[in-house]
Amino acid sequence: MIAVMGLYNKIFKRESHLYKNKEDIDLAALQQIMDDVENKKKSVPFVPLTLDDAEISYMPTKGYLPIGMDDGLWDCYKREKYHITIKQELPANAKKYHRIIQKNGKVERIEIYVYGKLSLVYLAYYEGDRKYLFPFMPNGSECTTSTYVSVYKNGLITEVYHINSSEITLQQYQQLSEQETDIVIVNAFLNKKVPVIKHWYGKLIKKEHWAYEAYSSNQNKEENNKKHLMMEREVEDNEIDVFPQPNERLKSIIQAVPITRLVLFQYKRLKGMTKEWKSWVWKMMEKGFQTPGIIQLAGEDVNLNQFDHASLIESILKELELEVTTDEVYQQYVLYIGHQVLDNMISAEEGLEILTQEAIDTDYHDAFMDFYYLDDEIDICRNYYCVNDKDGNLYEDNIEEWMHLYFEKIIKFNE
Repeated sequence: MIAVMGLYNKIFKRESHLYKNKEDIDLAALQQIMDDVENKKKSVPFVPLTLDDAEISYMPTKGYLPIGMDDGLWDCYKREKYHITIKQELPANAKKYHRIIQKNGKVERIEIYVYGKLSLVYLAYYEGDRKYLFPFMPNGSECTTSTYVSVYKNGLITEVYHINSSEITLQQYQQLSEQETDIVIVNAFLNKKVPVIKHWYGKLIKKEHWAYEAYSSNQNKEENNKKHLMMEREVEDNEIDVFPQPNERLKSIIQAVPITRLVLFQYKRLKGMTKEWKSWVWKMMEKGFQTPGIIQLAGEDVNLNQFDHASLIESILKELELEVTTDEVYQQYVLYIGHQVLDNMISAEEGLEILTQEAIDTDYHDAFMDFYYLDDEIDICRNYYCVNDKDGNLYEDNIEEWMHLYFEKIIKFNE
């Protein structure tokens, strides 16, 4: 391990040394660190779970695995942003979460659960001022996903590594004051003829809330944009959600009056009487849907109280012989927003923002979760490094274009 320690010292020469410039990065040293961590990973045995004297807590992650896997301040920033906290009891509605097992005040293992099923186990390994989290399958067999390393000096987090095959992400921290810390991010893919290196330099600020500010020398925009324009911008077909077809009655009414998607969503979300309902009722009558309830709704004012409005809508749905589930309504609302984007009523990024917020407001309903995850990836893209993941190639300079194509395919595969 002495050789590895020497390499760490070569890259992080002292606490005050940050990679403020991309040109300073030693690629050979990065590769050696990756190799040595991978070798250590192979030598660490799987240890069966024992709960004697264990302290157990839970972290609902909403599906974003890297959160909670290292001790970096960036992780603290992300947890606050997405309202992710450690809980002593597992919330009844948690679908994706970490189970954190500690002994004597130190993390011993983190178990990753997806829809109640154990999918990954991370075992903690401590060496000097470093904490490693090595991944295993639930049966103890080898797992090829990322290893996480947190490094301390004098009680302060100074470095974080995420290492996976040919990719390494480093975070460097230098505390400026009790409230401000400089942060450098280096993301490198080293298995290419020409290594792909991304570099970010900014500042994390902790006052009432966490905030991140990029320094003006963050990156060479012109150089990066030229590279981005050369990259593929495809949205993979198999990553688009294909919703179940709505019932035939709902489908026929939507075809006649497309704004039905919006007003049913407002009804399910208890929005009460809105101007969209006024527009809907007149369009319905124009299409020949003139039930007693619809005629009554046409004469109501937008100030109709929420209780009376809900009662009237329930009557109208019965008159129309229309039964809708929450899943159907939320899925159709996604398509409504998609059409708003394609009709240039809102930008693709605005559409993403709307649906991401609905994921939060609906307690993370599945219809909106892809947008919640995409928003996080795009946030990383803006503040961190490019995303080369299951969704294709996504870069800071093509977010709007990429998201527009994403909405196009949602409509294509669901209508």
